[in-house]
Amino acid sequence: MNFIEISDAEAARWQKAVEPVIGDYVKTMVGKGHTEAEVRGWVAYLQERIKYWTEKQMEYKIPSPTGPAGLRPEAYVK
Repeated sequence: MNFIEISDAEAARWQKAVEPVIGDYVKTMVGKGHTEAEVRGWVAYLQERIKYWTEKQMEYKIPSPTGPAGLRPEAYVK
């Protein structure tokens, strides 16, 4: 398996590309009776938790093949 690193600029481009998907999700959930603020709050919460746990992974040095580059298993090979 090969992992492809992308630049910060490319990651930003992908995040921008995902915005319509999130927008569609918000519209769908609003159509099911939830408020837009409520649904956007859920999305923001999930994004914050991903950031939080990624930082914890780095703090505790938990290796992961899909985590930050410095925590990939190959980073531990001496």
